[in-house]
Amino acid sequence: MKVPYVFWDRSAEIIGHVDAQKGRWARWVNLAFYIGAPILLGVNSATYARELETRTQAQVVAEAMDVLGSIYG
Repeated sequence: MKVPYVFWDRSAEIIGHVDAQKGRWARWVNLAFYIGAPILLGVNSATYARELETRTQAQVVAEAMDVLGSIYG
């Protein structure tokens, strides 16, 4: 996801997240660390990723932002 600015720790290569639902948005790759752009690549487990395939892009983005909001406020 490309966002307007980096609101996370720019020096972290990987951001881990433990959710109540196993595998849900478990890792984030901080592309700002590598290329300087405010982009996070969210990684989900195979089971949860299959669930996401049934949703619209807007729903997936909203959920990802909810998770990031729970991490960063």
